[in-house]
Amino acid sequence: MNERLDTHTIERLRAIAETRRFPADTYLCTQGKAGECCYLILSGEVEVRRDVGTEVLKVGRLGQGELVGQLSLVDGSPRAASVVVLSTVTALVLTRDMFENLRSSYSPLALHFQRQVALAGIRQLRHATAHLARLQLARAHQPGAAPLLRRDRRVASITIAGLSELSVDLQALARELETVEYDA
Repeated sequence: MNERLDTHTIERLRAIAETRRFPADTYLCTQGKAGECCYLILSGEVEVRRDVGTEVLKVGRLGQGELVGQLSLVDGSPRAASVVVLSTVTALVLTRDMFENLRSSYSPLALHFQRQVALAGIRQLRHATAHLARLQLARAHQPGAAPLLRRDRRVASITIAGLSELSVDLQALARELETVEYDA
């Protein structure tokens, strides 16, 4: 499954969304804040960061053709992470209204977009699960790690259970959207 939006779809989205440039060190999303829009990265790179206690975890990087910030628009929750521009980014800005119109429409563009949102969610869930496993492995080698590992296991098992359930739902949605015929 291709996780990035294809050129044709991006061009069609350009017709409805504003294109903006963001300099390095700009925050596209701030953890804990309400999501008012999402971004489709046309060029440049961003880093996803999550504050956990006093630590800032670098969760991943996203680039050309990838959506960022859409999960807050899907479920209405505050931003789960911050997104910081690493190198100048040009992006399409999809407001909440645009996003909702694309989610609720049955046009070929909307159905393709909905599938891509589901795939982006799956990718982010898989990455988060892998990141949790790497953190736990790294902590296992720290002095006095036993209490931290017990806490990490509890948090990880709760998180992974929720992520697994959401991943199943998103995969079912992606499969359903694959069966819908639309203009390429």
